[in-house]
Amino acid sequence: MPWLTLLVVLPLVGAVVVLGLRRVPGAARAAALLFSVAELCLTIVVATRFSTTGGQYQLGERYGWISSFGLSWALGLDGIALALVALTAVITPVVVAAGWRDSDRPAGATDDGVATPASGVGATRAATGGRAATGGGGGFLACILVTESMLVGAFLAVDVLMFYILFEAMLIPIYIMIGVYGGPRRAQAATKFLLYNLFGGLVMLAAVIGLYVTSRHGGRPGTFMLRDLVALGVPTSTQYWLFIGFMIAFAIKAPLWPFHTWLPDSAEATSPAGAAYLSGVVDKVGTFGMIHLVLPLFPEASRRLAPVVVVLAVISIVYGAAGHAAVRRLHLDQPLRLHRAGHLRAHHPGRHRRHPVHGQPRAVHRAAVPRRGVRRVATGEP
Repeated sequence: MPWLTLLVVLPLVGAVVVLGLRRVPGAARAAALLFSVAELCLTIVVATRFSTTGGQYQLGERYGWISSFGLSWALGLDGIALALVALTAVITPVVVAAGWRDSDRPAGATDDGVATPASGVGATRAATGGRAATGGGGGFLACILVTESMLVGAFLAVDVLMFYILFEAMLIPIYIMIGVYGGPRRAQAATKFLLYNLFGGLVMLAAVIGLYVTSRHGGRPGTFMLRDLVALGVPTSTQYWLFIGFMIAFAIKAPLWPFHTWLPDSAEATSPAGAAYLSGVVDKVGTFGMIHLVLPLFPEASRRLAPVVVVLAVISIVYGAAGHAAVRRLHLDQPLRLHRAGHLRAHHPGRHRRHPVHGQPRAVHRAAVPRRGVRRVATGEP
């Protein structure tokens, strides 16, 4: 049984079904929840087949894909991948369920259906013709499922080029989540997200090609298989350049200071469900890439450049704790978007988060916000 392929394909099938039911919101949401729960159940089955005493990559699958480029559909499960696949499988149905009523709630309305006063952020949205961020529609939930499929595939990929394709493919549904189903600032935030990550992807593509060319030295056939590349051993002089190429892409995705500035805008513009998914799952793929690819492929460069990464990590932690960016952007009606960027910022080297004075009395908030920031909060100014 191709268990790992099923893990990747099942959410894609769910996305197609949800899109087919998008004109019936209740049925689309139910289908999205059903497929996300089915993915969780399948993950549990796969986890029971994983042995802690087995090989590094278990339940391996490999099928020829594009032989002229040396690309194959190659999947394997190790301990880190299992943990992140499980995390993705758990968070996805939670996000779907949490955003159950979002698309049914009009802009400026509360849970009881009563419109809020036309002031602050709500007034700004009304005045600009914007709409509140929504997260329960069929299109949005289909994007969640497609993103889940891309994430699971990236966590399981043991072919470097395959990992790269999935790593970049997930930008499409995330861009739609922000740019189509976001709030008034969605266009700006989605463009910024795409430009940052496309830049990192282009740099990483050059490094992937360089890695393939390196594997062909000495008349050997080129390969993208991670196990073969690790056994081959990249020359030390080449490791530094390839290390930089991979690390830039992963630092942007993680995100690592100073490549973090796309994250606050995206979190503010997207729906609460989208913001939770960005922070709960999507940014983990950057950290996974550092551990899964960079460390085994470029061990010498990783050892010698570790102090640089540590310095950037410390800056990210301190900067995130200080919360300067968060205070300047503080909206008191958006605690989730602010708090989400502050959790687990020390979980991996260089994880950046905004951490406002969330949870304190309003007087404390106002004391911590500069005068211009108070005016922005009160009037809904950008």
